[in-house]
Amino acid sequence: MRKFLISVAVLAALAAQAEAKPTARGAKAFLEKLYAPYEGTTAQPVTLAQPGKYYEAKLAQAIVAEAEAANKRGEAPELNGDPICDCQDYLPFKAKIAPMRLSGNRATTVVTFVNGRPQRLDIELIATKAGWRIYDIRTSNYRLRSLLKL
Repeated sequence: MRKFLISVAVLAALAAQAEAKPTARGAKAFLEKLYAPYEGTTAQPVTLAQPGKYYEAKLAQAIVAEAEAANKRGEAPELNGDPICDCQDYLPFKAKIAPMRLSGNRATTVVTFVNGRPQRLDIELIATKAGWRIYDIRTSNYRLRSLLKL
């Protein structure tokens, strides 16, 4: 009986470890879920209302801090739009997510779509204890982390 209980405990530990290991499929699923709200006729930004749910901790804090500082100055924030679509206005669009390149706890990919004009975003994700989060986004105009001085 004792060997059986030990075996069950070992299998449970292995299963938990396997679930925690970052996978390209998990990274892609994170982005698919992230972009799904943009496909409908009432496309709305999803990441700026709760940045900690989508961006890694330092980036999420920088997004909030920069917006608060700009608000105090009575100015528009440096991040003046939705970084997920590099836009301020939303038309329904379907994002195409290229295959993920996985390296340790990071994943990179290219996301393309048309939202008024053709868009290309290079996205870097990082696996955290809470799941995949956006580490950086590069557009033709900026890198998100650089824009927020990280």
